[in-house]
Amino acid sequence: QFHDGLLADPAGTLSRFLALQVRGSEHARQTLRTLRQELSARPGPNPAALTLGLDLLRDEDLRGPLPDLRPPSLWLFGDRDTLVPAAVAERIEILLPKARTGVIQGAAHAPFISHPAETIEAIGGLLQRIDA
Repeated sequence: QFHDGLLADPAGTLSRFLALQVRGSEHARQTLRTLRQELSARPGPNPAALTLGLDLLRDEDLRGPLPDLRPPSLWLFGDRDTLVPAAVAERIEILLPKARTGVIQGAAHAPFISHPAETIEAIGGLLQRIDA
């Protein structure tokens, strides 16, 4: 649906995509406003590049190489995310036993925008763990 929409109506499709990022968030309206402001301050995205990204999401399964990742990693999820459910955190912990996961309460798909303090706290926790 997004793939075809990008070709037919790039601006409308991008608007629907942004709304999907914040759906369910306790700060949905403010986060959507922030996303739109940030996008309007920059050159518009290339629809062909966005289409390629959607193709990758649809066609590629990158779970296989995950266990080969060695650097410390932090995977943050929003408990209200309608795109990637927070339950994925449990699978990440199985695939990457050394990874750190976190679920941010009240957040949807963009917790780093809607819940910056909680995101910073989680990143700080990862950095402290690395230093230890």
